[in-house]
Amino acid sequence: MGPQPDRDAIVDLIVDFAEVESAVADTLNPDDDDERTLLAPWREALRSLTDAFCASCAGGTRGAAAALARARTSLSALSIPPGCERVETRAAEGFSCFALYPEQYVDAARRVRPTIGDAPVVCLGLRSIGSVLASTVASALAAEGCRTSVRSVRPRGHPFDRTLKLGPQLSALLSSHAASHFLIVDEGPGMSGSSFASAVDALTRLGVPSSRITLLPAWQPDPRGLRSARAQSAFSACRVVVGASPVRDVVRDVLGRSAVDVSAGLWRSAIASLRGTPVAVHPQHERVKFVDSPMQPRLTGRFAGLGRHGRIRFERAQRLHAAGFGPEPVCLSRGFLVLRWIDGTPFSAGQPLTPAGLDRVAAYIAAVARERVPGEADDGHELDEMVRFNTITAFGEHFTRPVEALLEAREWSQAPRCAVDGRMLPHEWIDSGNGLMKVDALDHHADDFLPGCRDVAWDVAGACVEMTSTPHERERLVGQYVLQSGDAGVVQRLPFFTTAYLAWRVGYTTMAAESLGRSDDGTRFSRAAARYRRLLAAHVAPTPRVAAR
Repeated sequence: MGPQPDRDAIVDLIVDFAEVESAVADTLNPDDDDERTLLAPWREALRSLTDAFCASCAGGTRGAAAALARARTSLSALSIPPGCERVETRAAEGFSCFALYPEQYVDAARRVRPTIGDAPVVCLGLRSIGSVLASTVASALAAEGCRTSVRSVRPRGHPFDRTLKLGPQLSALLSSHAASHFLIVDEGPGMSGSSFASAVDALTRLGVPSSRITLLPAWQPDPRGLRSARAQSAFSACRVVVGASPVRDVVRDVLGRSAVDVSAGLWRSAIASLRGTPVAVHPQHERVKFVDSPMQPRLTGRFAGLGRHGRIRFERAQRLHAAGFGPEPVCLSRGFLVLRWIDGTPFSAGQPLTPAGLDRVAAYIAAVARERVPGEADDGHELDEMVRFNTITAFGEHFTRPVEALLEAREWSQAPRCAVDGRMLPHEWIDSGNGLMKVDALDHHADDFLPGCRDVAWDVAGACVEMTSTPHERERLVGQYVLQSGDAGVVQRLPFFTTAYLAWRVGYTTMAAESLGRSDDGTRFSRAAARYRRLLAAHVAPTPRVAAR
């Protein structure tokens, strides 16, 4: 980074460093969170970076440059704590998946400032991403004259019942600040809200009244909709402040003032050429996306991630386009990947593929197989528990024996992991008139759901389930994949990965149907779940009649 600070460059550095800082904090606090002398320099280095970011947001080039100079000094002086020579980082999902910008928390700090008065402020971040968000809030408040300090903690336990485990020194420190104002900072809340509740409960036990606790989430929930009763209480008792998201301003700069939001399934009705597409969509599970015009789109912009996350997806889009399988990437700007719009008709479930279409799908999967990732090879065992749980939940305990027999029947050696497509759904294939084109192919391996980075047999299995309807079609697709990839071993791996794919789709579509209830999408997911259950039952324990629960 040069001497003249650029906000995007600062964000890139923050995204990467914050993941490492959080991983170091987790390594130094394996069982509880306490004051760790070795962690303080890492926290201070992160604070100097967020100071620089906040100065750049305020237009203060000189202040940002001074903060960056402090950051360079702090970073160069860092030493690796014992036991932290290798740490496991977690991608900050808000920055990598959910279009969460640190500017939103600068705005949240501005909004909360009038409620604080002269009291000192403790910003308590919930790791992972909460650590850097809390530091950002502290930097923004300090720039307005507030006395601030920052700590981060890791909520532990079941996702719907998180708790904090505080060590004696951190408990004493927080107790000594009981007259301060506490800001609990994180993305979310998720379905339960229990991470925020865990922090409120911990502070309450230390004598902090709810009147001195403010929650800074990414969005304002209806407390009644949170699954955790503790979270319902916390979000009702404490002040909640949400900053304004800069997404629309970013999109306006990237796509123009006429850009239209087509996230959360809105693309099915907002875009003229796609109206009436009967596709099931879970609104909360789609990436943020826009088009430059709903009538005749030329460009589409989708959130690809801040920092290196966006660059990785931009480069993948370039490779897939160069191979002839995806839309042309135009640019990557402030986390949004701009792609040329592909005119055409989405493929429909049950629509027969021509031999040329089957060959095209096989060639695409062969290209995906080259997207290898470092690390251990994949033998499929990481999927075993999912297969057991989803299958037995769907059909009952009498399916235990056939499931175990299938899991034990694996005879192949490990296969390389790759950044799989992960979603071989029919509507993501567009008939452009020049062959099928695959869209939404960049990052499902890196989202909240399975499969993650996996043996490419997952995509072969998915294509067979979603894009073929006869044994002959499946044989052609698999044969063409083997011909183009040289991966003859996929034939032995495919029975297991077909089971895994179907079990996962049963679990996902059932969960989506339950969460969306009687809505149109809920009904669509119910129908899809019934189809996947039939296929899974026939695959695991073929019998004349199987009753699915």
